[in-house]
Amino acid sequence: MEYVIQELSLEQMSDIYNQWMYLHFPKDEIKPFKNIQKMWQEGCYHALGMYEQTEGKRNFIGYAFFAMSVHRNMLLLDYLAMVEAYRGQGMGGIFLQEMQKRLQDTNGISGIIIETEDVAFAGNEEELLERTMRDRFYEHNGAKRTTIKSEVYGVHYTIWQLPVTNLVEDGECRAALKEIYELMIPGEKNRKYVRIG
Repeated sequence: MEYVIQELSLEQMSDIYNQWMYLHFPKDEIKPFKNIQKMWQEGCYHALGMYEQTEGKRNFIGYAFFAMSVHRNMLLLDYLAMVEAYRGQGMGGIFLQEMQKRLQDTNGISGIIIETEDVAFAGNEEELLERTMRDRFYEHNGAKRTTIKSEVYGVHYTIWQLPVTNLVEDGECRAALKEIYELMIPGEKNRKYVRIG
């Protein structure tokens, strides 16, 4: 079985956004597509799709949307999801490994920043289990926990780094994250609702 990782056009991103994203994420976690489009037009956003190549045709498996730090050459994983038919088969891990290989061909990309909801702020046992499993998934697939924590619109995150070409210092990772947050949530809203510790 062959897997293909493909950079997505804005039109493909829009199709995925409309067809899949509301099935995979809570509504309040999905930013308006016009925000994604604006960052994409500014060269600060892109996406990858994963496909299974079988008998001359491609089956869509999953997608990853990224915000990009222009000056720090790092990506923030904004959305990652697999189509339901491919869940529970280890495809998420394969996708992370394949996207690392794909991004190694992109000059200057050091790594991928990943936010996971902080286990210390879980509201109940179910949330704690879900957050712990998500952390284990990323750790199992090569992500390194940093010393950085963030808070965005009242949601507390633990920050991880998935190396592409190299693991950068936490200070550089923090600076890249700050720059990306400023792109995603500019101006007064950033000052009011974003904290990086």
